[in-house]
Amino acid sequence: QRWHSTETEEMPIVEELLKEYAGSDNLAKILTLFGIEDLLPKRLIFLSSGELRKFLIVRTLLSRPRVLILDNPFIGLDAPSRDLLVEMLGQMTKLNGVQVVLLLSNPNDIPAMITHVLPIHDRTCLPPLTREEFMSDTELIARLFPTEGIHACEEVGKVRLPVDMNKIASLHEVTLRMEHVKIRYGSRPILKDLDWEIKNGEKWALFGPNGAGKSTTLKMLTGMMKPTAGKIYFDGKLLDRKDLSKIGALIENPPIYENLSARENLKVRQLLLGTDENRIDEVLQIVSLTNTGKKKAGQFSLGMKQRLGIAMALLGEPELLILDEPTNGLDPIGIEELRELIRSFPEQGITVILSSHILSEVQLLADKVGIISGGI
Repeated sequence: QRWHSTETEEMPIVEELLKEYAGSDNLAKILTLFGIEDLLPKRLIFLSSGELRKFLIVRTLLSRPRVLILDNPFIGLDAPSRDLLVEMLGQMTKLNGVQVVLLLSNPNDIPAMITHVLPIHDRTCLPPLTREEFMSDTELIARLFPTEGIHACEEVGKVRLPVDMNKIASLHEVTLRMEHVKIRYGSRPILKDLDWEIKNGEKWALFGPNGAGKSTTLKMLTGMMKPTAGKIYFDGKLLDRKDLSKIGALIENPPIYENLSARENLKVRQLLLGTDENRIDEVLQIVSLTNTGKKKAGQFSLGMKQRLGIAMALLGEPELLILDEPTNGLDPIGIEELRELIRSFPEQGITVILSSHILSEVQLLADKVGIISGGI
């Protein structure tokens, strides 16, 4: 469906979705501040994850709310956009009397403009604290994010996906190669003459600001978008739809059915892929979702949904794993678990490509880095 939608004129453009605010000074100001004027003629389907996040935040701010509730609003934003959002939220509380509530899973994400923190532990609300009280209460933070959990993450890297001894290894040293790849939206170039070679077992990170072209590149590798020009090779031959069964991917939002449990979601994917049903238990263990039972995926936290998306990407025993901003929505322990898991993949015959706009994460997760900015 997504592939088809890129070939039609049915998907709305950003400007149409903001037309009710057309002509207002507020619209022009916010568009300029967030630097998304260039997004106005783009179709929603073509926005990167960071651009989509900025668009949703802009539309929310334009509605002039009295109470503004944002769930992990900094996910997918590069550093300049994050700082700008914090500044705007501070202005809204001071000048317009807006009440701001942020739902956060990492204490490092609590901005200075926040006045109070309501800690939640084991589904129980603890007494509210001022931000200063909370940030200085190291015992409480350790209780919410126990250090033993961080140390326990060292065991995660020791968990290995079973290797099929009958599986034929790739005969090619190079897993993926892109030659002079270009993509345009109308007359606007998004990727400009991209050449890239990825060898078996490497861990690559695409690094760059929002809108640089990271998500667009990954979407081309998974068949979600077609290049305007150039060639993409997988295992020594031109990439085609048959190769997608060897590629596991989590791009932007996890493709889950919210009315199904984690196991049921994986069962649907397992039937489509034709893999062994035992594989479901293996990937649930890998991402620590074995105890979710019959709980519907729609009731999962953002981090749990992200882990389920990774499990779905691993289900088909991929040769190439593509992860777009994989640490989105994860708490500190979940991030460390994911780091250990990604570090273990090359030993299991899995080549990894991930994207990020956080340099510290790139340094910890990847062996090689491709910097992309303005489609170059």
